[in-house]
Amino acid sequence: MLLDADYFADDVTHSPKEFRRRFRMNKDMFMKIVFGVREYDEYFMIKQYCTDLWGFTSIQKCTTAMRCLAYGAPPDSANDYLRMALSTCSQSIYRFCRAIIAVFGKVYLRPPMADDTARILENNAA
Repeated sequence: MLLDADYFADDVTHSPKEFRRRFRMNKDMFMKIVFGVREYDEYFMIKQYCTDLWGFTSIQKCTTAMRCLAYGAPPDSANDYLRMALSTCSQSIYRFCRAIIAVFGKVYLRPPMADDTARILENNAA
């Protein structure tokens, strides 16, 4: 699988700097999201089908969802790199959004507090 070899294998093709540039976050943050989503919804667990073939990993499904949401890409755009069909991409996006809201919503999807707003304004002024 290209994604694993490029970013997640023991001997990766791309550096952490390239990972951050491509995913717009560091690898630890990405994996925290993947683990949180996988714990919430077993859809993101890799499964072996009755034909002895393995399905998509949680990393593949989360990458597809994040790319589509972050870049506004259509779900079938993942077909070239991740080898994932439109139906799987669409399902991944839907379940990813539900999982993110459930797992991280209370902490990260809340309205900003007064001190958050002040800190943001200070950073913008600087």
